[in-house]
Order: sequence, then structure tokens, then C-alpha cells
Amino acid sequence: MDANRILIVDDEPTLVFFLRRGLSEAGLSCEVEGVGSGEEALAKLAFSKYRVLITDLKMPGMNGLTLAVAARSLHPTIGIILMTAYGSREVEAEAEQMMIDGYLTKPFQMEKLRGLVEKILQAQQDPVT
Repeated sequence: MDANRILIVDDEPTLVFFLRRGLSEAGLSCEVEGVGSGEEALAKLAFSKYRVLITDLKMPGMNGLTLAVAARSLHPTIGIILMTAYGSREVEAEAEQMMIDGYLTKPFQMEKLRGLVEKILQAQQDPVT
């Protein structure tokens, strides 16, 4: 079985650092990596498998929704969590239509992110009946 690998994507290095640390210390038995752009994330996704992608919506260059589409084309079963400081009903509806697994408006509690990650990892391990 593949390791539980998580990729965090945000153009704010401090946020990436704290999210990596928070998830690493949450007892999820996960390998957590972080990058600062959608382009960097795609380079990693092209060569490695991740169970969960946590991405910011608004970033220079590629935005989070574009990254989500590209990630799903490479890894159809990847769980995706979209984070944004610019939440709106339109963005939430688009994320839902794209079957994004989780949607968080910044700032959010680390417990909420951890819960979404746990839910995604559990769903990936549950057999389909």
C-alpha cells in the first residue's frame, strides 16, 4: 500500500510551514510536503503519488482550481482540499461541482483541516460495495 502522502500548496511559506508541522504532529502517520506554487506542485505530482492535495485558491500563476483539475487528471483518486481567504458562494459552488473533497475559508482551525484529511484517507481505504 502507498504511504499516506500529503502535498500542501500555498504561496505563503509561513502557512505551508505551519500546516506541514500541524499535520505532521497530528498523529496521522503521513508524510507531508509543501511547495509554493501550482507549477511546483504539478512537477511533484507528475513523478510521485499523493493521497491528499491541500491547495490555496489564489496564487500567482496557476490557481488552485486549475491545479485541482490537473491533479485529478494525473491521479483520479487524489483527495483535494481547497483553502481560500476569498470565499464566496460562487467559488464554493464551483468547488462542489468539481467534486473537491473539502473547502476551508482562512483562517481556519487546524482541527478542521485534520478532520478533513482523516475523512479523505478513511474514504480511500474503505472498500467500495
